[in-house]
Amino acid sequence: FFLQPRHRTHRNPFMMRYVAVCSTALLAVALMVMPAMADLTELTRLLNDREENVLAIAEQVEGAYNATRGQCVVTCDCVAAAYATSIADTSQCISSFGGCTSTRSSSEKSERRLDFTQATARLATEEFVRKAAHDKCNLLGLEPTFLSNLGLAGQSGQLNEGQRQNVEEGAVRWQYVGTPNGYYTIFPGVPQEDAYSYDPRLRPWYVAATSGPKDVVLVIDTSGSMDNFGRMEAAIAAAKTVLSTLIVTDYVAVVTFDDTASQLCPSDVSCGGLTRATATVVSSLITEVERLLPGGATNMEQGLKLGLNLFTGITEATTNCHRALLFLTDGEPTAGASGTTLITEVSNANVVPQAVMFTYSLGSGASQDIPQRLACASNGLWAAISDGSANLRNQMGHYYQYFAQLSERSKSNFVTWVDLYEDASGAGILTTASYPVYDHDTEPPTLRAVVGVDILAEDLEEAATDYRSLLDALLGRSNTCPDLGTDTNSTICIVDALRRTSYSFDGTETISPTSIYTCPSDAANAAVIDQCRSSNTSQCGPGSVVKSEVFCSYNEFGFDFSSESCADCKSPLGSGAVVGIVIGFVLALVAVFGCLVCCGVVTFSSSSKSPNRRRTSLPQAAPQPVQSSSTPQPAYTGVIGYPQQPAAVAPSAPPSAPPAYSSVAQKPDSSSL
Repeated sequence: FFLQPRHRTHRNPFMMRYVAVCSTALLAVALMVMPAMADLTELTRLLNDREENVLAIAEQVEGAYNATRGQCVVTCDCVAAAYATSIADTSQCISSFGGCTSTRSSSEKSERRLDFTQATARLATEEFVRKAAHDKCNLLGLEPTFLSNLGLAGQSGQLNEGQRQNVEEGAVRWQYVGTPNGYYTIFPGVPQEDAYSYDPRLRPWYVAATSGPKDVVLVIDTSGSMDNFGRMEAAIAAAKTVLSTLIVTDYVAVVTFDDTASQLCPSDVSCGGLTRATATVVSSLITEVERLLPGGATNMEQGLKLGLNLFTGITEATTNCHRALLFLTDGEPTAGASGTTLITEVSNANVVPQAVMFTYSLGSGASQDIPQRLACASNGLWAAISDGSANLRNQMGHYYQYFAQLSERSKSNFVTWVDLYEDASGAGILTTASYPVYDHDTEPPTLRAVVGVDILAEDLEEAATDYRSLLDALLGRSNTCPDLGTDTNSTICIVDALRRTSYSFDGTETISPTSIYTCPSDAANAAVIDQCRSSNTSQCGPGSVVKSEVFCSYNEFGFDFSSESCADCKSPLGSGAVVGIVIGFVLALVAVFGCLVCCGVVTFSSSSKSPNRRRTSLPQAAPQPVQSSSTPQPAYTGVIGYPQQPAAVAPSAPPSAPPAYSSVAQKPDSSSL
């Protein structure tokens, strides 16, 4: 009003100052917001680019499996085994993927042998089953796509210096594919300890891509009988495996029970509810699980009720997606409710959370009736684990298959991102983007493979203002909950197949032709179940293939891993290097002597017989007092400190402690995420 033309001769000075101040404030806010918006836009672009890398591989993998649908192809070109000796001919030394000695120090960039002409393969087991051989044949020929993602389209042979520089400066690191049959191929080809013993199906990137966000509560029996036959050790190993499958989009809690029940609550875990499964939280819970000791009675009622109450606990932390309660016991109830009363009490406690129960009876004296009935009541799964079979870890670790199989019917697959972690090979701080490949033309749809690409965090750091904003961006892309569908018959078929599936110690999957146990609802669904079993037969069937027939230059024993992975990268000095050093040393002496002559420090008499030839020596500098300083030199901490992702957990290998966060950007409190 005061700026209208008719008032120009009578402007209000106060109002003019007010307008000027407001305009300046708005401009200042805009200047502050615009860089953040620009950073967000740049981060979005980078994430989109990396997801395109993942989808490019997935598209090729899907096409390969579609071309062999209904067939069992086990005869094809050989693939390079992961043994060190198998990739010696075409490998070269490179540092950007970590050192051969797995150094994690950013100041010690050693090199390791890598093969940019072919991928290498590993197995989850020592047996090359026919289904895994079929996977091998379908996953041959991915190298052009891998190279294109590295900016090396059309490349063949070893990299030149310019190409090495592009790889060093690029963001993409490891690229790999894992299958439900335990087959795993990785690019660039890299030496490993052996060609098996790595199970991709139990890795976070695989589980997250196939099952979506999850609320997971573990309820573990720690009564006195768990001290028998190594049961407590088996339970600890299994719990660690389950925890290691979780990523930052999941929420988790661990409950133990004996006479009473309690929640494991280390300092960074919220008691009374669930906590986001960041790498730090998972590591803390694993440490607590490793300390469990058996003793006391068996109060299943308190353990199960506490576990179910945590889904709707005081923290209200949840994914609002899948809910899983994993219950492990080795006996009968000796305290609290039992029998039908226990089933009724637990079923009532599960009315609100509606969690799917995965129950496990461990040992010859374990109750089977109660865990079975609990699983049936929640449309879940039950398994009996005998003493000494040592397959509890794999049986519990595959709980996610329930959600993965039911999610297959949804075609709204999305790229999943895991929390930032430190690469075990020393390649730096990474995150992984993964994507599931399904065959939707089968009924029910079949999971064929999961594609994973490791991304260098530095590429994303530059576009993110801090750790929290980067984490929020990754969470925003991974929080989609897969639709489990409403097709009742399809659900019946999938659950029936899962109830007939068991996993051995090495991860081998076995599907029984008949039910291992029955639920009350099976009688009403008998016709649907019979039809599913008659139409859902494996295209490859049982049997195995000799590894030496499918692995190129496969050496069952191999050489020492550390020396082979470093071969020609950190080897002793050869004769040529020694000659070069000697020549360089001699030339340096000549140059120094020449300088001394030119400066007149050393002179020569015109007569070699003169008795007065001058004797010289180098001038001695006066000694200087040593200066002490009380101020230490600051150590390089990087831009952002990140937690270390727990490695694949073996029963006897405790996880390493996560590194401390740097003072530049502190880790956000897990309870606030």
